[in-house]
Amino acid sequence: MIYPIGIIDPLRSSLSKFKSKWFKPPVLPTDIVMQELFEVAYHASFLTEEGRKLHFRIIFASEEDFSKKENHSKITQRHIVFDTPRDFSISEILRLAPALDMTQVLICVSQTNRSAKDPKLGIWGLFDSGSSWWHFMHHESSSGMPPPNFLTISCTEPGHLSISAQGQIFITLRNGALTEPSWGTLYSGPLSKFFDPAREKFYQDVVKQLNTKKYDQEGRDNDYPKRVYTYFIERLLFHIREKAHGGTVLFVPDYLTHKDTRLLDRLDIKYPINHDEVWNLLRSDVVTHKKYYNLHFPLSDGIDLTADRYNQVSHLDYDRDEIEEATADCVRFIAGLSGVDGAVVITDRFRVLGFGAEVLVHSQNLSHVMLPGRKKKAIADYGTRHRSAFRFCSSFEESVGFIVSSDGGVKATHRTGSEVTLWPDINVGGLGI
Repeated sequence: MIYPIGIIDPLRSSLSKFKSKWFKPPVLPTDIVMQELFEVAYHASFLTEEGRKLHFRIIFASEEDFSKKENHSKITQRHIVFDTPRDFSISEILRLAPALDMTQVLICVSQTNRSAKDPKLGIWGLFDSGSSWWHFMHHESSSGMPPPNFLTISCTEPGHLSISAQGQIFITLRNGALTEPSWGTLYSGPLSKFFDPAREKFYQDVVKQLNTKKYDQEGRDNDYPKRVYTYFIERLLFHIREKAHGGTVLFVPDYLTHKDTRLLDRLDIKYPINHDEVWNLLRSDVVTHKKYYNLHFPLSDGIDLTADRYNQVSHLDYDRDEIEEATADCVRFIAGLSGVDGAVVITDRFRVLGFGAEVLVHSQNLSHVMLPGRKKKAIADYGTRHRSAFRFCSSFEESVGFIVSSDGGVKATHRTGSEVTLWPDINVGGLGI
């Protein structure tokens, strides 16, 4: 059982290992300060306000830190300063949290004295980070301004702390255990290999629709269609997370139908369907995106804006909005199906075969799953939803299971060789939540 003080050393270790050419890890405060931050947040997470759970984010930065231009946008992000700082305490978190939308507003904390041995922490204000990053992380916006690069503590469930900076999660305390995110699992490794054939097929469909040999003839962003394919998976998991009821999504190859015995021998699909809209919408989205910018960018190079060109750009812009809205509706619809007890079954071409699916197959020899770092963990340590996904993936190698816990954790499972592997946190949560 890990308590808040046990976060400090693993967090420092995680930051020391983190490598990115786009992001520099934040400077951490002293251990004494971090212990106070984590302990107050941890104990506050167990409180309720009129029966409602507390959801909040705390950012450790001074007012002077925020005054530096490079730390945030002066237009879309703003900080609100209290006339008198408040004590950093459980009771103050209880008062503030119910009034704040944690996806947008952070509680600002800094040290109010200069003592290294006996530091005092205070809440000096609030930081409104805006909604752009939340929409960007959900792939519902093409750009977004991340929160500042300071130590941030997020809480969405009792005893659940997520430690991050600038929207990048470094470590999570959940159910008394620490996990580090499995970064990039959908872009490389065994999970990526499962989706690669469909991802390539999507790319070829886009290119065929554009009547070109490559999506980007100049090679500057030729992988964009493949990223859009992957974004859909992330968006689906995001929306299931937001519903806070948990759920399971089983991905299978597109050659299967809801009547295929290879599926029915393993699953009892309570609500079999054949919902096949996503692929065409995503393809139309990428094709329209390309056509729009092919007309839009030359305008900045001095090409005359004729009436015909204006009409073409306007129509394409309208089409983009309409397609994006329809895609968002589809994502929400499929995510909503996870509210029915049982798994959502969907192909790698995003054709929904059914929902409310119960795993029938039993894997007698399946006693454990492999975790990153070649660690083993007994399947008996997991709940029914997890064990069902393990059994299905064990019996059918051409599948990937995603398990979304009611507390917001997202795991992925897939059979690699003779072993069933579990990725304990695939980090699909935006904003470090």
